[in-house]
Amino acid sequence: MYCARASLVLIGLLLALSVPSASAATPLNVPRSGSPIDRIDNLWQQTRLILKNDWNATLGAAEAARRRSALNQAWMALKNDLGREQAPADIRSIIQDVMGVISRVYTHAAPASQGTSESTTSKNPQAAGPAGPGVIDAKLARIDDLISSVRGR
Repeated sequence: MYCARASLVLIGLLLALSVPSASAATPLNVPRSGSPIDRIDNLWQQTRLILKNDWNATLGAAEAARRRSALNQAWMALKNDLGREQAPADIRSIIQDVMGVISRVYTHAAPASQGTSESTTSKNPQAAGPAGPGVIDAKLARIDDLISSVRGR
């Protein structure tokens, strides 16, 4: 548990220092032990930092696809583990919600992958639909709330 928290702190420090490749270089640690909701929360805390950073980044289509793929692979691995363990469906459904947020972030971060010009950046709120400053915060908070509600039962 200490190691997981230490790695989250390190990820946060890297992001705070604006290391350009922090998201790309930070491997995700897919938790293999603990309760299903603890494992989801652990991976979510890692993912949340990366998504928040990448939302504000200007990524090319290839880089956005690579980052999206790495996150999706980690979440699919956890989803498969929880499926084999027969975790409740509501807990496993959180993963689908997370993957939807991942999709939204990388559609926003690399609007060129949607057929717009390569010069379009993520700073353009019209590039991927309504993407005002609070959009990502609301999506991240929704996942936080889902995890808290399951944990609170």
